[in-house]
Amino acid sequence: MDSLTQNDGMTEPLISVCIPVYNGETMITRALDSVLEARKRVPGNVEVCVVDDVSKDGSMARLMSYSGVPGMRISRNEKNLGLIGNWQYTLSLGRGAIVTLLHMDDWYAPEALEIVTEKFSSNARLALLALGQTFHDEKRNSIPYTQRWLGTYTGREYLDFQLQLKENPAPSSVFFRRSLVEPLHTYYDPAYRWCPELDLYIRLALANLDGDFCHLDKFLVHRGSHSDQFSMRYPALVSLDICTLISRYRTVAASPETRERWRRAARQKIADGIAAAMFKHDFAHAADSVSRTPFVRWAAEDPMGALWILGNLTWRGLRLRVRSRRQNVTASTEA
Repeated sequence: MDSLTQNDGMTEPLISVCIPVYNGETMITRALDSVLEARKRVPGNVEVCVVDDVSKDGSMARLMSYSGVPGMRISRNEKNLGLIGNWQYTLSLGRGAIVTLLHMDDWYAPEALEIVTEKFSSNARLALLALGQTFHDEKRNSIPYTQRWLGTYTGREYLDFQLQLKENPAPSSVFFRRSLVEPLHTYYDPAYRWCPELDLYIRLALANLDGDFCHLDKFLVHRGSHSDQFSMRYPALVSLDICTLISRYRTVAASPETRERWRRAARQKIADGIAAAMFKHDFAHAADSVSRTPFVRWAAEDPMGALWILGNLTWRGLRLRVRSRRQNVTASTEA
């Protein structure tokens, strides 16, 4: 069984909550307070690693107000590492048997870390645990989100699950067993701009085909959603990342039927990303995405898929419009 303490006589933190920060003055307090509240149920076993990526606002001043809190490590980069670079560096500081990345605009339910501890302690095969998540808009209205793929999967099943793009849990909701993920050498690959976590889940599954990967049905992570988010401003980035992903894993051993499922899922996701950019009337972003190397390489490997996307953009854009209208109506009703 993977030990949850060091063997050199020094107690190791059970969980490392790693929080990368950039211009998070208005939201970081909520995230930190939620971690401190949640760790009261796991006393002495949670460390918090926070790294400011040379913010231009008052983030560092907010962070320094927590400098005397036991188990809190706060640092500031000498130069800006960028989004993925700071994610990677912050996670590398975690010493716990379990590690997670918490976005500065997300926060935990009070019982979150207690449940994570129970799950990993009771299952030595558990490589990844994804908690349920609730979304909130800028006005703090909850946004409906239904998790459809709950349960525990083997690494083999999870590999197929993720290459079908069924449900990609956000980094803030995912906890890893550090001894299994560190041999992969990097958490988040800088080749991706929108979903580097998806590549990590696939690599982890490939390396632990007999391990356990669990999506929990408890909603324990609250996620902030706002129009200034990088992925919201540049939705076609998902198309580029899926092109990179499918090209990278096209040689994974699988049956013809399984490969066809992966191809169909990729086509739909790529089309959705381009349609989302067009829905925002950001035609320059959509055009730029389809001219970049990842898309061109994928189109050469799946020319029928490229034609299929062109024929489905109008329909998928209409579907996005209907979905957006429904969410706005629901949020208004709840308010």
